[in-house]
Amino acid sequence: MSDVCRRPLKNYAAPPFARENQMSKRLASVLAFSSLVGCGGAVTTPANSPTSSEPAVSEPSAAAQLTHTPETAAVENAPLEEARQEEPVAVEIPTECATSDAKVCTPPSSFVERLCQSKSADLALSMFRKSTPWTRAYLRRDTDAWYMSARRSSPVKLVIDEEVIVVASRSGASGGIQVSGSGSYDVYRWDGQCVSVMADEVSLRRPPAPRSAPIAWKALNDATRGALLDDRGIKTRRDHLEHDHCDSSSTPRCTEETAVLMRLITDYVRRGGKLPDARLSAR
Repeated sequence: MSDVCRRPLKNYAAPPFARENQMSKRLASVLAFSSLVGCGGAVTTPANSPTSSEPAVSEPSAAAQLTHTPETAAVENAPLEEARQEEPVAVEIPTECATSDAKVCTPPSSFVERLCQSKSADLALSMFRKSTPWTRAYLRRDTDAWYMSARRSSPVKLVIDEEVIVVASRSGASGGIQVSGSGSYDVYRWDGQCVSVMADEVSLRRPPAPRSAPIAWKALNDATRGALLDDRGIKTRRDHLEHDHCDSSSTPRCTEETAVLMRLITDYVRRGGKLPDARLSAR
């Protein structure tokens, strides 16, 4: 409030030396009234303005409105949706050849790539089941082999008459495996590993007693082991190995017992023994 408003109203009366006539009194009244209007007129409240007891409601800003629109919500949720879509999914074992009219039946190349990376003993048993259509091949001699499609691959030893599945062919011929021809092939073993061999190292003719790569009992999951133990012969042989503590021993007797167990397992799979459904891992 200004100093003028704080002064007593009498300060605005007519000066003492003025003549006390009717005009002076009127002038003093006008000045006093003007001072009241000047000090109190500025606080006049419109009749239609909200009272102090009712809180003022402010409308949301444009930025706040934009944040909650359906379009912006979709943009915010987009990374989550993309992450869900990019999550890997387990792949079932295919049941048909990559090329229907090929003489050598191989799985699709996209599946083979993941199959060879997994090195899963459980998948290997499922791949060698009697019902699978893949072409089998057999080693014609003992040999050391590597997997040529892997950046780092350690050599493994394959033995004569070992049974493998042909999963890829790099021969120039359009027909099947050429025993005496040139070329190389990727094959899949009973232990879940892939290796590359030369064309003249394998044959499509089944030997009298096919052999297999070593099958590690501990490498199998609980579901697979449970299915195998339903077979009386496998369970009896496995009980003998446990009784003789052969899981941590390499004595001649344990080595022989383990070889017998592997033959029983391969025979069970080849004749169509029941196994749990196997899929390529999502990771």
